[in-house]
Amino acid sequence: MNEMKVGLVNTDIIKDLCSSMYPKNMEPPKIDLSLKALLEQRSFYPLFPGNSDVPIEYEQIEKLYLTEQPDLLITSSDLIQFVKTIEGVVCINPGAIFKNDQAGTYCTLTIEPFDYKAYVTYSLALII
Repeated sequence: MNEMKVGLVNTDIIKDLCSSMYPKNMEPPKIDLSLKALLEQRSFYPLFPGNSDVPIEYEQIEKLYLTEQPDLLITSSDLIQFVKTIEGVVCINPGAIFKNDQAGTYCTLTIEPFDYKAYVTYSLALII
């Protein structure tokens, strides 16, 4: 999208990773560590063995690999909604659009075209 690399995962990997960590109050928070693990291991599901409720076809596991680091990562999790920058990647959890029989939350993104002229002018000004 406008030369941005976007990663999107609809499995609640953040919740699965957080639940696999033992201490309750960690620094940095479990969500941050989970996002960092996802990005560093370059996989949309870096947990093995995974949650038994998640239908993963391990014969096709290579399709879950991140071949490039995304600029934007959108996850779907029942955990608290967030926008965080982890490892230079903007990570968003808009939450679930439905929670049981109630309305949930969603996220609206506006991505503007990149202004190359402004970037080149700014970069040149810094070099001089």
